[in-house]
Amino acid sequence: MSNWNRIQTTHLIMLYEQHPVLYNSQCEDALNRIKKVDAFKSITEELKIYRPESTLEDIKTKIKTLRNQYIRERNAVYKSKKSGAGVQDVYTPKLWCYDELNFLDQFLKSTPSVSNITQKNPFNHEESLGDDTLENEPEQECKKKKKKTGLEVHITRSLQVAEESRKNPPCETQKIHFQH
Repeated sequence: MSNWNRIQTTHLIMLYEQHPVLYNSQCEDALNRIKKVDAFKSITEELKIYRPESTLEDIKTKIKTLRNQYIRERNAVYKSKKSGAGVQDVYTPKLWCYDELNFLDQFLKSTPSVSNITQKNPFNHEESLGDDTLENEPEQECKKKKKKTGLEVHITRSLQVAEESRKNPPCETQKIHFQH
């Protein structure tokens, strides 16, 4: 497998985008292996104009590499936004084809973090501080929010109570003494 130039890679990305069965897990044919193989074969045939030596495996490898590079860069951008950095401090992707791959954003899984620290804002509304990035992260189509199990609810409540106790420790008369 030889190196890919930018023209070849750009055409590969354009062809890849035309076959959502390869990247959209919500596509009705996403689990159909035959459709996926057909899509890869189609890309291979169309790309032969720009890169005659390409094989199906070369194309699969290149797509996987591009996706991984894009995800790494995308995560760096989101991480820099979450850190509270100013606009000039937000990470600028170094991947030359980052913008061409942004069609993948809505299909990539991301787990937004939510802070458990609340504070009153000037309008007397509680708001979360810290890592709440729901508006910055792409929405997941057709995904339902997972309900918490009884144990998860209990653990979450226990953590909230512990955090409140840490913030507002009981006074001396309220402390509980355990006998040894």
